[in-house]
Amino acid sequence: MKNLNYKNVMSFLVISLFTLIFLFLIGRFTYIQITGEVQSVDLLDYAEKFRNTSSVMEAERGEIYDQTGMVLAGNKTVYNMYAVLSEEYSTNSSVNLHVDDLEKTANQLAPVIGMEQSRMLEILQKGKETDSFQVEFGRYSKGLTKEEKEKIEKLDLPGIYFNQDTERYYPNGVFASRVIGFTDQKLNEEENKYETIGAYGVERRYEDQLSGEDGFIRSQQDKFGFKLLNAEEHIKQPVHGNNVYLTIDQKIQTF
Repeated sequence: MKNLNYKNVMSFLVISLFTLIFLFLIGRFTYIQITGEVQSVDLLDYAEKFRNTSSVMEAERGEIYDQTGMVLAGNKTVYNMYAVLSEEYSTNSSVNLHVDDLEKTANQLAPVIGMEQSRMLEILQKGKETDSFQVEFGRYSKGLTKEEKEKIEKLDLPGIYFNQDTERYYPNGVFASRVIGFTDQKLNEEENKYETIGAYGVERRYEDQLSGEDGFIRSQQDKFGFKLLNAEEHIKQPVHGNNVYLTIDQKIQTF
């Protein structure tokens, strides 16, 4: 009889314990559902930070011409390369969208950008070991020409991607360089990015006219950075810089 009572008491205690745990979990879920907070963190704000993305639409720097309309300082399109290592990026895809063969990628890619194969392989392996989503290859993967980009694309290596960028160039080399001047890269700490600014000569004197104003595009994305279907977009078009015409005649000046 005592054993039966003991079992009944234990059963009652176990059932009561599980009931309390169940009620606690239900209460916790209800609280989160109503308040939208976990440990004083607003879940809606937290989700918005990761769902909303804002990308800069860079303004083109104005060009500098001589009096006949010949370009003395212009802009050219270049490409910055990066490699995606995360296997998650290939989820729900019939083909690999990440780098699947590190050695093959390093062997074929390194010679195209003038980098040592062993150094590239080292960067890829380190990125894989530290679970990095993507890696870059320093100065070797920046400022690539259209021809270099197309050559890399023909290798058909999964996980290799490009960002488009603009670079200042002077088609006449050192011609009138003391007058035209040059640009430099300055860190914008507020936006954590480098900006091209005039550092000398006309480039610096007419910085306000040449620089322009960046725009932006805001939309919603999934965790892999892909735009959500039917997501709203907010676009502010960039204001490109003004062109500057000098009284210099390139041909006469050359003579």
